[in-house]
Amino acid sequence: MLQISTQYSLAWLIVCLLVSFAISYWLYRKTTFTKRVSSVLFLLRFLTIFILCFLLLKPFLNFEVTQEEKPIVVFAVDNSESMIRGKDSLFLKNELSKKIEQFRDNNIDQFDIQSYTFGSNSKKSDQFDFRNKRTDISQLISEINDRYSNRNLSAFILVSDGLYNQGLNPNYQPFLSKAPFYTVGVGDTVKEKDVSINYLFHNDLAFKGNTFPLNVNVKSSFYKGRKTKVNILNKDKLIDSKEILINSDEQLQTISFLIKADEVGLQEYKVIIESFSDEKNTLNNQTKAYIDVLESKQKILLLTEITHPDISAISKALSNNQNIDLSIKNKSDFDGDFSAYNLLIAYQTNLENIEIPTWHFVGQNSNSSSIPWLNYRTNQNIEEVSPSLESFSLFELNSDWKTWVKKLPPLYISQADYVTQSQTLLSQTIKGIEFDEPILSFNNLNGMRQAVFIGEGLWRWRINEFKFRKNHNLFDELINKSVQYLVLSDDKRLFRLKAKKKIFENEPFDVSLDFYNSNYELITDVEVSFKLIDDQKNEFDYNFDITNSSYELQIDQLPIGDYEYIASAIRNNEQFNAKGKLKVTPLQLEQFDEQHKHEVLVELSQNNNGTFFYLNEINSVFDQLNTMDKKSVLYTKTNLNELINSKWISIFLFVFLSLEWIIRKFNNNI
Repeated sequence: MLQISTQYSLAWLIVCLLVSFAISYWLYRKTTFTKRVSSVLFLLRFLTIFILCFLLLKPFLNFEVTQEEKPIVVFAVDNSESMIRGKDSLFLKNELSKKIEQFRDNNIDQFDIQSYTFGSNSKKSDQFDFRNKRTDISQLISEINDRYSNRNLSAFILVSDGLYNQGLNPNYQPFLSKAPFYTVGVGDTVKEKDVSINYLFHNDLAFKGNTFPLNVNVKSSFYKGRKTKVNILNKDKLIDSKEILINSDEQLQTISFLIKADEVGLQEYKVIIESFSDEKNTLNNQTKAYIDVLESKQKILLLTEITHPDISAISKALSNNQNIDLSIKNKSDFDGDFSAYNLLIAYQTNLENIEIPTWHFVGQNSNSSSIPWLNYRTNQNIEEVSPSLESFSLFELNSDWKTWVKKLPPLYISQADYVTQSQTLLSQTIKGIEFDEPILSFNNLNGMRQAVFIGEGLWRWRINEFKFRKNHNLFDELINKSVQYLVLSDDKRLFRLKAKKKIFENEPFDVSLDFYNSNYELITDVEVSFKLIDDQKNEFDYNFDITNSSYELQIDQLPIGDYEYIASAIRNNEQFNAKGKLKVTPLQLEQFDEQHKHEVLVELSQNNNGTFFYLNEINSVFDQLNTMDKKSVLYTKTNLNELINSKWISIFLFVFLSLEWIIRKFNNNI
């Protein structure tokens, strides 16, 4: 059905008619033409003016289009490496796509057959190469939900081995369609004899000369009573080894090592479990840990004149950080030499002219003269103050802080007007009223980072968290991230390159570079080159993209190996260089779990009106689809098109004006 509507009242049509009639009548009321010619000219001019006036009302065509959509059947095939480990690998490589294509050809008039492949991401495709390094089934389900919402989806068929190593458990990702969810299980679910590295636990950072923990989680099946060894190698040299005894048919145990960091830089530690002669899958017997070994720890001095439980809470939070060397001293016993420390924590002690980053804790024993950027005058009145979380950009805290901050016990703060020009993380709330006055605030005074914490009773926060959350994670995070921000020196370099030191083989290598002039303003008017050198000394040149006042570069699909890189630029006859190293490591997640997990697929089908089939029952899936009620759906779609965009309007105007001109020319009136 076709309708014409306007943005204004159709009553304006009367005005359009009257204006068109009046102008046409005035133009042709007295002419030398015959009555018949005058009438034709009057009509042509009337139609031309009426169309132009009508277009001023912004008319649009309103028409409905009915479309038929056949039942949609979606096949999604797991395209990851683990799919072709079993006996059915030849069928998957050579026959599966033919089977789906044959079903599509036989039912082209009844179904709309669509194919997807998925690994770390899903895409519409009917080509399978089984090379993906990761599997994310939940992402696929989410995409199907988005693409086929309110569509005529009649069946969804998932072909997979049930293994996933990215994203959610697929049974936690709801399938929103009412269409049956069929699953086809690939591979053998019979458990084989196997010993494997289930997980590695280690820090990403360590300091030269210190030891760091490396815990190896070992999983074993059907090797009860057997012994094997876990070996740790660095640069192909054995640095530690432990023998383990397997006490049951199914065992999970953690083997702990303490490794000494002897060399600065990104260190590769290879972890190998010695395999048994009858073990089929030995790929999961080894993996690698990468530890960035730094030069030294951050030395922190906590200086005080009093004894207070807050000091214990702070020290316990920092003691769990292996990158920090904390010393606690009384002011009377300190010699005044701060040169050996990276940060001073001044707990209710009054100090002036400190030349290292300082975190001031203000309480009843403090006075305002020791913090030049914080003005306050206290009295003897103490009040309970609750914290409020402010918008803050210097660093990020766990999202749980948004709700947890409301459950913290109050602090005890001396009544005062606290005035500071700084970034506030926690502000004061008194009797439910929020104030701008700070509890925890940060400043950068003459290039030196400083912070202030106002109030006493910090120890209650730590105890309260353990009472309700059974850990101290949020409290320790607040203390450690504050310290981390304070001890880091401001980067004064004009040419700053930012890139990861380690990536997996399927990850892109992202490089970001900031270039500053002498006033520390970002510039992008200089050409910057980037050279990547592999371990065979082959060189590859790249160009940066300029976006948002910085230089950006992304390199995809780098082969496994060690690389060096250098970025270079010349400005005002001055040479700028930035260098770094990159390690591209193999990703073997698909090789770690030998047993396929069909129970995941069975649960998916049971929860979503479907059925589980084995791969050798693929024809039964097609038979099930053929027995379905094949109903097409008619969709009625309303289209709105502005009439002024219609080519026919232009044609009519051209024809009317041309005919009027030709008639007048023929009658010698032009």
